[in-house]
Amino acid sequence: MRKELCVFVLGAILSSCGGGSAADIDVKSIDSACGCVKAAVKIMQEQNDLAKDMIALGEDAPEEEKQKIEDAFTPLKEKQKEIERHCRRDLSPRKLQEDECAAIKKYEDLEDEQKELRRKM
Repeated sequence: MRKELCVFVLGAILSSCGGGSAADIDVKSIDSACGCVKAAVKIMQEQNDLAKDMIALGEDAPEEEKQKIEDAFTPLKEKQKEIERHCRRDLSPRKLQEDECAAIKKYEDLEDEQKELRRKM
């Protein structure tokens, strides 16, 4: 569980990150390991929503529509990398327990959903 969490956060986002798009997260304002998990949750929520949109389009969808969704993934991937770089050392979520950060459960649920979505794509 912790390893998978770290793989995404250090390898794949809410309250300390602002309320807009995940791509607009002010990473420098994240000041706790739990904040890093919340940031990861926000990113994963948007990624999962985009994956659902892609699945809903189907294989026969126009390339322009598919490209719009793929283009929306780009800023999320970039923000994810920025978060990964920021959430190291003292901000690493590796040491967190579920009772220390409620976002861990949400992260795990989104991770399971993401795995399921990948199988459908």
